[in-house]
Amino acid sequence: MVLVEGDMRRPGITDAFGWLKNKGLSGVLTGAYPLDEAIFSAESIPYLSVIPAGPHAPNPAGLLSTSNIRALLDELGKRFDHIVVDSPPVLLVTDATVLSTSVDGVIIVAESGGTSPGSLLRAFRTLDAAGAKLLGVVVNKFDYQKGSYYYTSYYRQYSSYYRSSDREDSPSSSAAS
Repeated sequence: MVLVEGDMRRPGITDAFGWLKNKGLSGVLTGAYPLDEAIFSAESIPYLSVIPAGPHAPNPAGLLSTSNIRALLDELGKRFDHIVVDSPPVLLVTDATVLSTSVDGVIIVAESGGTSPGSLLRAFRTLDAAGAKLLGVVVNKFDYQKGSYYYTSYYRQYSSYYRSSDREDSPSSSAAS
């Protein structure tokens, strides 16, 4: 599997691994060096290769909209069984929307209690309008101890529905009718 750091504005993956930002996606897309020089092994995670964001790119959305990104992904498809591309948030910059048309599918990551339903809907609409294939949503930072307003409301609504339904169908309810 290869993880491609498509967020060239705030490269968190590079920082997480403690790597230098001297080679990566931006350099490959501009033709500064070949792909092989930008693929790194994540020694702490077996079978994971990473292509960091690379040096600062003056126009990340422009780089991601070229035919070079599709050619890069095609080449990676020949070498790896799975390709995961991390992108910046959909609603903050156009990079994710531009990139969404070059990948096989998009999974939106939403922060529990942080991503509003309206923002999630706008992200879906933005990606849909771009022609992205939407695969689903992953919710992160969910605190099961606290629950969530939406989860709690949903649970209460349907648990009360089933409790009232059970009472109506129970033999004692029927006998009282």
